[in-house]
This record gives sequence, C-alpha cells and structure tokens, in this order.
Amino acid sequence: MMNGQNMMGQIFPEVNTDPKKNTKKAKNTDQENKELGIFYYKNKDFEKSAAIFKDLYKKSPSHFYYTYYFYCQLELKDYEEAERFVKQRVRQRKGNFRYVIDLGYVYLQDDKTEMAEEADTLLE
Repeated sequence: MMNGQNMMGQIFPEVNTDPKKNTKKAKNTDQENKELGIFYYKNKDFEKSAAIFKDLYKKSPSHFYYTYYFYCQLELKDYEEAERFVKQRVRQRKGNFRYVIDLGYVYLQDDKTEMAEEADTLLE
C-alpha cells in the first residue's frame, strides 16, 4: 500500500510555480503575441498591432519589434509618437544612421520638410 504523499505525487505531479524557473511559458506567450501582432498588422488593425509590439519592445528591445511598432505609428499617422520613439532610439544608438533616416522619414510623412533636411545633415 502506498502512503498518501506518494499517491498524491502520482495524481497531482508537482508543478513549478516559480516564475524565474518557468520561463518556457513566458516565451511561448511572447511568441504568440508576436504572431498576433503580425496578424493584426497584415489585417491593417494597426492600433492592436502597435499595442502588442510596444509591449514586446519594452520587454525585449529588438530591431524586429522596433520596426513593427514604428510602422504602426506611421500607419496610424501618430507622428508625435513615432518621432518620440525614434528619437529615443537615436539617443540609445548613437552612430547608427538607420534611426536618423527613420527620423527624417517621420518628418517627411508629417510634412516637416525643413526638419527632415536637418536630420539629413546628421548623416554627413
């Protein structure tokens, strides 16, 4: 006959509830959110896509998440948010001209030609 403790372990296996050790679930959730964000973007639901990619970018600031969030802001014509977001990246990644070009592009989309030309001088 089994004692109660061994029997309970067979019926209800021990589950790790420590979030530091249980990272597989979090990664799956981020992957699912990434796929959902792409789905919304492809279906032109830019508000939902932007919300997802902003959250993912905060957790893990990758160029992939940056790009989707940036283009969502442009599609939404939220040029102030796009400008703020890109300027933050320019400060973080000094010398990376990709973000200076993105900043100039935001200004062009927002009909701020003079500011776009000023951003262009940073490339020289």
